[in-house]
Amino acid sequence: MKRLSLALTVAAIVLAAPLAQSQTISADALASEIRASGARAVLVKYFETPVWINSIRPGIESGSDKWLRIAEQLYKESDGAGTEELGEAIYNALPNRPFAVLREFARTSPEASVESFCDISFEYEVPKEGVHGYLQRVRKALASAKTKQEKAIAAACRRGLVKTEAEAKRLGLR
Repeated sequence: MKRLSLALTVAAIVLAAPLAQSQTISADALASEIRASGARAVLVKYFETPVWINSIRPGIESGSDKWLRIAEQLYKESDGAGTEELGEAIYNALPNRPFAVLREFARTSPEASVESFCDISFEYEVPKEGVHGYLQRVRKALASAKTKQEKAIAAACRRGLVKTEAEAKRLGLR
């Protein structure tokens, strides 16, 4: 009986391996797929799938340059829930790599200010650690500014965070 159980377990693992692998994608592979099929087709294919949950959203939240460029391409083609999800992922990337996120924001939205980007509404989702915890993580990450340009960006973002904090307090968000 133990041999049958072991054989079934091994078979399940072998059969599940390709499925598990198909539920993730690298930034390079996704970028290639976007070039081949277009951002809209990729968004439709992967939104709210295990690939979205296991790779795309966490990749964007990491704040890596490659994933932020992918987020930009997908965001241009998104609407409704897709736009919300991508926006949340980008804001979740802010405390991880603030200067990469803000650099990408400035590149894609030159008419908007860093201060306005950092004036966050939490309209769709309050972070797991709460507003206060999230803002503390962003402030801590901004403290790593080294260059004169990064320090100016950090100061502008902090001004937006002050507005965020006041509005969250007014709304009773913690």
